[in-house]
Amino acid sequence: MGQTVASHVFADAPYRLSFGAAFQKALRFGAPLTANGLGLAVAAQGDRLLVGALLGPEALGLYVVAMLAVLVPVTLVQRMMGALCGAALYNSGGDRTETLRRIARAAPAVGAFYACGGLAFANTLVALAFGPRFVLPSLGLALLCAAALLRIARAEPFTSLLLLDRRTKEAALGNLSAWAGLLVSAGLMLAHPGVESALFGRALGEAIALSVTFSLTRPMLGAAAADFAKALAFACLLTLIASLPVPGAPTALVCAALAAAALTRILIRGEAPARVGAAP
Repeated sequence: MGQTVASHVFADAPYRLSFGAAFQKALRFGAPLTANGLGLAVAAQGDRLLVGALLGPEALGLYVVAMLAVLVPVTLVQRMMGALCGAALYNSGGDRTETLRRIARAAPAVGAFYACGGLAFANTLVALAFGPRFVLPSLGLALLCAAALLRIARAEPFTSLLLLDRRTKEAALGNLSAWAGLLVSAGLMLAHPGVESALFGRALGEAIALSVTFSLTRPMLGAAAADFAKALAFACLLTLIASLPVPGAPTALVCAALAAAALTRILIRGEAPARVGAAP
């Protein structure tokens, strides 16, 4: 309320709402994003509704703590990536090729670093914060970290690219396609009751959303599409190796270090520095 009042008091001119061309332009841009936000909010709670209804309150508690520990921080990672990547693409001017290629290689590396770090430390931190009863089984943690990897990988450069080109409908469609995972989760939990079934649906939903987003932006990516595919394959391989139960070896830490090394190399030794030019 204070912000609203202050914005009127210190404004150079009175605020007036007009349904002219500017309003229609803003509506075309913003309406899909509003629907996207509402859809994501429903999806974020829909999985909890299914788990609680089909598996009971104990499984719901385990699921919610796991999501809080691993997937909720991904939102912060995505926001930081969005700010940096959006600015880089904007400053690259009309020729975005090299900037796109660098981001397309870096995003899966960020996802692999986060996922491997989660595999190494998530259960330890959960046990310290919430107690050993909330520790996920190995398969459940691997599925959740895989979902985190895919969610981070599908964030950039796709979101910034679509928003800069004002293709908000495609951005919303890519995000909302993750709803398919809820249907898979429901079917699996009915057939095989367990938190792992819900987490498998979550990971599959993220994979579907990544596929849809990549398909929608494929014509805009150019050479960056092949870079992203190779980087994603490498990131998935690292995460898979990190999730293997290898006695006596800190596999996840080694994989996280490899992902960090790959990310550092991409950022420092990119194909070419981004050019600062006119806005696209």
